Amino acid sequence: MFLISNLNSFVAQPNNLEFFARVDYIVVSEENGEVTFNVNEVKEINAPIEPTGYKLYYMEVDFNNGLPQGLVAVSYDKVVEKNNLIRSLFSYTGTVKLAANKENITTTITVKAFFIKREWLPLKSGEIKLKIDPPSEPFTAKNLTVRVTIDNFAPFAFVGLLGPNGENLIDTTQQENMAPDAVKLDFKHLELNMRELSTGTYTLLVKEDKSFVLPNSFIVVEDKMYNTTIKASSESSFTVKQKEGWRTIGAIVILYSIAPSGTNDNYTRILGEMIDYVFKTENDFTVTSASFLVPPLYMKYWVKAYVVYGSWFRVQNYMKSPVNMIYIPISIKETGKWTPQGLTAEVKETDIKKAYSAYLVVQIPSFGRIKSITTPGGETYTNYREAVKSWFGGIRTLAMFENEAFIQVKNKENIESGVYRVAIDWTPLTFKLIDNSERPLVNALLVVSGESSYKTVTNVNGTAKVLLYKPGIYHVTAKFKGVNVGSLDLGTITDTNFTLKCSVYDLKIITVGMMQQTLSGTDVVLKTMDGATLDSKETNTDGVAVFTQVPKGEYIVEATYKRIHSKDIVKVYSDTVYKMKMDLLFEIPGIGLPLTSSEAVASIVSIGATSLLLLLAKRRKGNIKEERHEIDVEI
Repeated sequence: MFLISNLNSFVAQPNNLEFFARVDYIVVSEENGEVTFNVNEVKEINAPIEPTGYKLYYMEVDFNNGLPQGLVAVSYDKVVEKNNLIRSLFSYTGTVKLAANKENITTTITVKAFFIKREWLPLKSGEIKLKIDPPSEPFTAKNLTVRVTIDNFAPFAFVGLLGPNGENLIDTTQQENMAPDAVKLDFKHLELNMRELSTGTYTLLVKEDKSFVLPNSFIVVEDKMYNTTIKASSESSFTVKQKEGWRTIGAIVILYSIAPSGTNDNYTRILGEMIDYVFKTENDFTVTSASFLVPPLYMKYWVKAYVVYGSWFRVQNYMKSPVNMIYIPISIKETGKWTPQGLTAEVKETDIKKAYSAYLVVQIPSFGRIKSITTPGGETYTNYREAVKSWFGGIRTLAMFENEAFIQVKNKENIESGVYRVAIDWTPLTFKLIDNSERPLVNALLVVSGESSYKTVTNVNGTAKVLLYKPGIYHVTAKFKGVNVGSLDLGTITDTNFTLKCSVYDLKIITVGMMQQTLSGTDVVLKTMDGATLDSKETNTDGVAVFTQVPKGEYIVEATYKRIHSKDIVKVYSDTVYKMKMDLLFEIPGIGLPLTSSEAVASIVSIGATSLLLLLAKRRKGNIKEERHEIDVEI
């Protein structure tokens, strides 16, 4: 579905553990309008044609005042619901159907189509360049959002971001000059809204360390709120309190102030290891009474919120009045057991009882899709993309995207502990094993080890499927005829189809005699070094026997031609041609009896001595005159 760049081939290379950041370029088309329905009328809303180089990600139909009564959603995939009112309908196919069950329903809708182009950026410690170009017409950079994602189990994290002109975009001074959604970031995710930013080459600052490995399923708790005040024209430093038995990743920091209207003095700054500016609002308000006994008081307020990552932060107050601050430490704790159907996670009341709020979060690699969440009470949420649900007199929030989801498990006094089930649809990984000549390896054993272990055998096409349902790093080994012939390491999985070229070759044996004559009909047996027979062949008229798909290694080759036997050791680490010279001088004509070189010499010497004795006996008997005979014997 997605465009892959920066990867020349998916032919796996052995023992090459690589990690990539997923880069999603998303452009949005948006149309507004009114739609009128007659009774029993069904209308279909369709996404526009995909732009060049992009695929439809999803379509969103927003109802400005909620889905009207009398209008029924017939075809859709997900909904956004708030206060029991449907605000949006989502479709991954690009089609939403609505039907009316009463007359003259008119509603205002906004149709947004999200199109995606995906690339994979190789990860390394240091600076990584990301070039962002404007999309093709009819879109502009104002329609573009860029999201960069690192798998939780990868030992990499974002630690900084520089703009095209070298500006530090995690500095809050830079961030506060733009809308809060211009730059969003955490250790593993980065989102750039090009409506606020300029195109060009961005520099991602990435660090590699095992400490950056995060779980893929965990509980997030927002702990006790701390309130304090930073005095006028001063600064204060804070250490984020660590939660015992948990991993404290940072804090939510909220600054706010109330001052007389017309005051422009609101300059504050927050420093830390990495900071995301997430919210800002300011407004004027008036305090009035029943009469001018108390004249109107004109005031203004402002609120700014940040997420601070790391163990400390500093607030600088340049105002002439104090600024108030609330900060809430954020900690995570791994939970859950992975199964082929998804995740089973236990939320213990003792873990969340003292928290202000708590959530179960699941983040998975790109080859999985989250389908539903079932609570301990048995309620299943399937069709929600985002929802705010009524919950014991309060509210509970949840969201389910393709690769990440959360559900609130505590909100103030409301708690639902117990076992949660998250259904996940995993795409199996397909491995195709081929030999050096790119022919499939049939009945090869594929062993996958890592977070979980799997074994399977290739079919007649040389392929095998594996369902990796537990995110993590894996090592793949291919065994053929009992020999390890290939391996690869799986870090970031950028595609679900792999081709592994294995160390399996063809061995051609040519049997010849001492005079280089080819020996057809030779029985050739290929054995392992421990003497086990791997295969046997008979040479053809050219004296050739071909053993196909021989695993790498050393082998014993035994050849038998009639009554002559020979044995050699042959090394096979590529396609190999081996000429096997057998101790055969010639064959006796007529009877085809093969003679070795030593046998032939002995025979010739024996024949010469016998002839000499017969000649001497004949001379004595016939008193024949002696004659000189010279006999030349040439071997």
